[in-house]
Amino acid sequence: MATTRVSANRRYLVLLLSTPVLVAVGPELVKASTTAFTTVFMYITRDNKEKVNPTKRPPAYKEVSELQKKLNPGAMQEDSIVESSRDGYFLTEDITYFDMSNWKPIPDTMKNPKKYSPVYFENFLRVVKTDTIKKIKIYMATSGSGIERLRCSSYNDSLRYAIEPKQKSHKIAYELSIDVSQEPVGQPFVLKICGTFWDSFRGKDDNWAETYTDSDVKHLKKLRLVVTLPPNKKFAAPEYAVTTGNDYKDFVMYRGDGRKLEDRSKNELSWDIEKPSSNKLYKMSWKWQ
Repeated sequence: MATTRVSANRRYLVLLLSTPVLVAVGPELVKASTTAFTTVFMYITRDNKEKVNPTKRPPAYKEVSELQKKLNPGAMQEDSIVESSRDGYFLTEDITYFDMSNWKPIPDTMKNPKKYSPVYFENFLRVVKTDTIKKIKIYMATSGSGIERLRCSSYNDSLRYAIEPKQKSHKIAYELSIDVSQEPVGQPFVLKICGTFWDSFRGKDDNWAETYTDSDVKHLKKLRLVVTLPPNKKFAAPEYAVTTGNDYKDFVMYRGDGRKLEDRSKNELSWDIEKPSSNKLYKMSWKWQ
């Protein structure tokens, strides 16, 4: 894995599935000869005050823009969304579920964005405020058709998005701003983030889910990743790996504490990572039978 990675004060979760033409690595899309990925990113951020110049519109901008209005009515479109540093709170639990029950491979002939292949997700974040912040901002992005009904179901929120160029394709960036002004400092509360990714997981062969930690993990007690696979596509040979350094590049087999559950009756993979280290990428991969 190469090119740009996240900085130490960010964290995101990525689920990747392979298909020909492009490779998505971190926040960038780069050309590749044999394997490619469509990527989902999630960052937890706070106040964004940086001004951004409008970017050149990507191919199929009109089609993508029209679909976003249907996926998230009332959301505000911006020229660009910039993620900023996390400040004023910490996490004690981070649990993410991806439900691929209705997922299907996307044909290479499908060019324009549409609601073809869904993956539903839920992310539960147990948060403790360390300062009297009013907002917590969640940054997400996809190079698929979009995220439908992206929301925090446990608190009031507002949503902004931007359609940004990525070589010959596009990236749709979202910023979910959550009102936590009524929560007291020092008391835990839970954010439930959910939505449906459309056409973000194109995969056919090798597949993996990844979750990151940033530099502040001293309060993080639970890091869990769960993927429910389609009932007609059985998994095989699951593997678990972690990066060796702080640059999110080189992997070794994970041999730390944790619980791995490979439930073939439910066609589900889950991984509980105990005592996660800072600035690490944890990857769970599998093959299709």
